[in-house]
Amino acid sequence: GPDGKKMLVVLGKVDIDTHYGSIETSKILKLPTRYMTSIGTEVLIYPPSYRDFILNMKRGAQIIYPKDVSSILLDGDIWPHSIVLEIGSGSGALTLALVLSVGDTGYVYSVDNNRKNQYRATKTIERFLHYKKIARNNYEFIEKEALDIDINGINSNISHIVTDIPEPWEIVKSIKVSNTIKWISYLPNISQVQLLKEALDASEYRNIYIKEVLEREWKVKGKIVRPEHSMNGHTGFIVFADYLI
Repeated sequence: GPDGKKMLVVLGKVDIDTHYGSIETSKILKLPTRYMTSIGTEVLIYPPSYRDFILNMKRGAQIIYPKDVSSILLDGDIWPHSIVLEIGSGSGALTLALVLSVGDTGYVYSVDNNRKNQYRATKTIERFLHYKKIARNNYEFIEKEALDIDINGINSNISHIVTDIPEPWEIVKSIKVSNTIKWISYLPNISQVQLLKEALDASEYRNIYIKEVLEREWKVKGKIVRPEHSMNGHTGFIVFADYLI
């Protein structure tokens, strides 16, 4: 809209009512497009980027923000061909990024004990892929307790384990790893990080790297150049580690 605010909407046969006015979706023949609403407000309608989609979608479990997702993918060395076991599907924000990153030659297994989370994550992925006209058959959801995971029973070639659960140190102890694997955990509290670090050390993981990502936007308008008053500060810590064979 003219005030810079964004909304995530599903275009279909039904008109959409917004505080900018009504939008007759039957008149939208292509994207992106500029559209004049029922009250004469011009809005820009376009397919959402990953950032737009994730930050504006309906969510259940807390999402992992794009600033953290990008670090997980790049510092976690997740590329095409990677075979990823995600523990904790959540709202599907990270699952979607993993599905996009591993490509057709990789695969994502997402484990969660909550069927509602997995339904929501499935819809998140399907909608984004539909918007972007991307075909992917490289992921599946597994409804299971984290402590009951048999990694070799899922896929003996798993290259990455990514967790978004409260007590990943218990999983470090219970999962029997038999090949080289990159471990990545997202945790909100430093006390959780300490417990995970101890478990990773005890299980002979190496190259342990711990970080948080702070992001600040800037306002640039004419001669006004200043940081925005609010910033995306601490959202979580990310822990990376290698199990080397």
